[in-house]
Amino acid sequence: MPGYIRFGLLMTLMLAACTNRPALPMASPVVHEPSGIIRPVVQSSGRAVLAFYRHARTLSKPALAREISYMTDLLQKEPTDSLRVELAMLDLMPSRADVDQAQIVLRPMIGRDTGTELGSLAYLLNDYAGSMKDSMRRLHDEQKRNKVLAGKLNALKNLEIHLMEPGH
Repeated sequence: MPGYIRFGLLMTLMLAACTNRPALPMASPVVHEPSGIIRPVVQSSGRAVLAFYRHARTLSKPALAREISYMTDLLQKEPTDSLRVELAMLDLMPSRADVDQAQIVLRPMIGRDTGTELGSLAYLLNDYAGSMKDSMRRLHDEQKRNKVLAGKLNALKNLEIHLMEPGH
């Protein structure tokens, strides 16, 4: 199954898991960011983070790059768990797939048992990033192996052509 389908399925399952719980109160004050994404001022719930992802996946690549840049700067000033999870989600989007950066962003949350929705999402995203990294490594190894095999096949073809020439 292609990575973008697995990631979309993963996010859908996470959203479904959050919707089976009673509604959590949302923060009333909101900040309108330059990218047009509405971000609660206080710590977000897992549901709010997933709603953010649902909107962010509709962004164009330039808008996504601006949002990631803005969020990276904001994370330096105000490091919150919700911002870490949101940024990791963006880093793991199929159009970006910066697995290493996602794991770096999540690292402060991993190993710290928060017992919250955001903590669970962080562990899930970190595990997903690890499996993506393994898949990319295997793909790279297979591509390298295929390149070597293609070179050997070309050498055999050249040898066959050479042997079919008159006088051999």
